[in-house]
Amino acid sequence: MKRLKKTIVFLIVAVMMLGFVSVLQPEIDAKAASSLAKPTIKLKKANSKTGVKITIAKTKGAAGFYLYMSSADNEYSKYLYNGGKVDRLIAHIEQDGTKARAYTIKGLPKGKYKFKAIAYNDDEFVEGAAKSYTIKAGKKTTVKDKGYDFSKVSAGDTIKFGTYEQDDNMKNGKEAIEWIVLSKGEKQMMVISKYVLDCLPYHTTADVDITWEDCSLRKWLNESFYASAFTKTEKSLINTVKIKNNDNTDYEIPGGNDTKDKIFLLSIDEGYKMSPEILMTGATPYAKAQGVYQHFETEETAFGVPACLWWLRSPGYGTNDAAVVDEYGVNTCGDIVTNGDSITVAGDIVYVNMGVRPVMYIK
Repeated sequence: MKRLKKTIVFLIVAVMMLGFVSVLQPEIDAKAASSLAKPTIKLKKANSKTGVKITIAKTKGAAGFYLYMSSADNEYSKYLYNGGKVDRLIAHIEQDGTKARAYTIKGLPKGKYKFKAIAYNDDEFVEGAAKSYTIKAGKKTTVKDKGYDFSKVSAGDTIKFGTYEQDDNMKNGKEAIEWIVLSKGEKQMMVISKYVLDCLPYHTTADVDITWEDCSLRKWLNESFYASAFTKTEKSLINTVKIKNNDNTDYEIPGGNDTKDKIFLLSIDEGYKMSPEILMTGATPYAKAQGVYQHFETEETAFGVPACLWWLRSPGYGTNDAAVVDEYGVNTCGDIVTNGDSITVAGDIVYVNMGVRPVMYIK
């Protein structure tokens, strides 16, 4: 009898436990479904001496991957400096992550590169460890220095000056940058790139008060871009000028201190003075590959390409916003300084989809 009672008690407890587990099972299954492993990558020489094959191993729970590349010694992939460095996004692989995936990049100039993958699903992002790969062969395309004569150039004309990657084919070297002359005086002329050349954040740290003086984009333009886009002769023709950073009067947001720059962006006031035909422009193939947002629903610009978003240096709606040019023209409300497709930086997600259209004064 006692044995029978013990058996009955055991059965009741077992049934209760099974019921408890069945109640919890959906939550357990949900947690199991949302678990995401850390992605790992393997690097292998591609068929060419300047190529590398990146294989992402099968990754538990991954719906897809973001693949990134950076290089400390090559201007093609240098983005911003560490302490706020964002690596170049070179591939977004929207496929089942439970299978290994391969991606090949060709035509890399000589240099040491780092690659890393970020796996994602509906619930989370997990960043893998970076791996290095050295391209021993291949050479950087050098641009022959030459003289310039701008004496016959007038406002509204287009000139070629400096070089930058634009056709998104690094194997054939950089292309000449086209600039539109906005104004011309006796000693210097103000020019703006005809197209949006790149896609970068205004600042690499989210949720901070920032002005043009201290933003990451100003640093990149006056250091990385200036160093890699121009020859010695061209650099000698670029003036360092005092830039006035006015407040955003629409929202009463201070513009910060005036600065001295070689390369800069237009302000709200300067944008209003430009004709719509020049103000509205599209992105180069390289800038598109870097994630510039294009307004495909709008008619083509005067340059025959869809209008795209690009930064102005003036503040926008708040102290964490910068003004932009959109499909309608100058947008004084602007957008948060790190907005667009997400990129992981030091564990935080920042955003990038605004284009960069440099401005400068040439002697």
